[in-house]
Amino acid sequence: IITSRIRSDWGLPNEFGCISTFSVEVFNKEECLALFTKTHEHGILKGALPSEDEVQELGHLLGFLPLALQCAIATICNTHSTFTFESYLKRLKADLRIVTDKKILGEYTRPISVALRLSLEQIANDSETSEERKHLCKTIIEVAAYCNPDELFEGMFTSLPNVSRHQVEDAVGDLVRHSLLSVDALSSDQDKDEDEEDQNRRLIIHRLLQEVMKQTLGQNSGQECEALRAALLCIQNNFRKYRRSAVAAWKCAMKYDSILREGEFCQFPVRLVNQFPALYGWHMVRGLAEECFDLLQMSIKALSRIYKQTDLPIIQHNIELAYQYLLEDRLDSAKSVLQEMEEQLRRSIEDLVPFHQEIYAHIKVVYYSYYRIRDNTAYYRRINAADEEDEDDEDDNGDEIKNLEDRKSTRLNSSHITISY
Repeated sequence: IITSRIRSDWGLPNEFGCISTFSVEVFNKEECLALFTKTHEHGILKGALPSEDEVQELGHLLGFLPLALQCAIATICNTHSTFTFESYLKRLKADLRIVTDKKILGEYTRPISVALRLSLEQIANDSETSEERKHLCKTIIEVAAYCNPDELFEGMFTSLPNVSRHQVEDAVGDLVRHSLLSVDALSSDQDKDEDEEDQNRRLIIHRLLQEVMKQTLGQNSGQECEALRAALLCIQNNFRKYRRSAVAAWKCAMKYDSILREGEFCQFPVRLVNQFPALYGWHMVRGLAEECFDLLQMSIKALSRIYKQTDLPIIQHNIELAYQYLLEDRLDSAKSVLQEMEEQLRRSIEDLVPFHQEIYAHIKVVYYSYYRIRDNTAYYRRINAADEEDEDDEDDNGDEIKNLEDRKSTRLNSSHITISY
C-alpha cells in the first residue's frame, strides 16, 4: 500500500502495470462534528459549547483536513488552554489571512501550518508549565521534523544537554495532548535499548506535519540551524537505530558553515559511514555503497567552502572515501582520490600542521590496502579465466575453488583495516 498526496499519474500504465488507486477524501461535516464531540469528552472546553454551525465553520477554515482538525480541537479542549472556541476561531481567521508565503501555500500545508503555529503558541503560553519544559517541547518537535518517521524514539532526546528521561516524558506528553505526536502502543514492549532498563517508546509524527515544520523553520536560518544541531546531537550516539535520520539531517545541516566548523560535527559523515560495516555486516555494505559515496562527496563539497584541501576535515573525508571505494573494488576511483590527496599535501607541505606525517601514515595505510586488493583482484581474474578453461576437470577445479575462497578470506581480512583519526 502506497499513500500519496499526488492524485495524478498513479493510474497510468507503468513498469509495474496499472496501479489501482483509491481516493481517501477529507472529513465531511458529520465526521468533523463527531471528532469534536469525542475530543471534548476527554478535555475541558472553556466558554460556551459551540453550535454545530461554529464547528462546521472551523472545519471549513481548516479544509476539513483530519490532521489540522485534530491539532485545532486538541488545543481548544486542552486542560490548560488559553483559548476559548470563539477566540481560537477568530485567531485562526486572522492567521490564515496573514500566511501568504508561497512555500506553505496549498490545500494541505496552509491550514496545517496555521494549526501547528497555534498549537505551539498554546504550549508556549501555558502558565502551568516551566520555561525549560516549554523549550524542550519546542526542541523535540523541531528535531522530529528532520528525523525519519520510522526512527523516532523517546529515548533519543535524552542526548540533549541537561535533559533527563522524566523531562522528556513530560514534554512528549504535552505534545501528545496537542496531537502533534502520538505514541506507538505496540512499540513499548519491543523497543528497549540494550543498556537501559526503561522502555524506549516509539513516537509517531505525521509526515505532512514534518514537512510543514521544516518549511516553517526554513524561513528562519538561525532557528533551523539550532534545530539541526539538536537533531545531530540526538542522533549521533546511536547510528545503529537512527541511520536514515542521520543521513537526512546531515544533508540539511551541510548548508550551515557554523555546523561544519564545529569539531563535534565536521566528522559526522565519516563516523557514520565508518559504522556501516559494523551495523550491517560486510555482506550488507555493498548495498549501501552508493549512499556512502554520495554522502562523503557531498560533505567534501560542503567542507570545501570553509576548509582547504589540505585541512584535516577534508583529508579525513577523502581517506574514508578512498577506503569505501576499495571495499567496492573501485580501484581506479580509490587511486584517483589517493593520488590527488598526496599531490595536495606535497604542494602545501610547508603550510601543514606538525602532525602531517601522521596524515601521510593514514594515506599509506589505505595505499597498502589498495595494492593488496589490486594484486588479489588480478589473481582472481586469472583463477576465473583458468576455471572457465578447465570446467571439465572437477578435481582440479575443486582445489582451485577452495584456493580462491581462501584468497577471498585473506583479501577481506587484509582490506578491513581500522583507520583511527
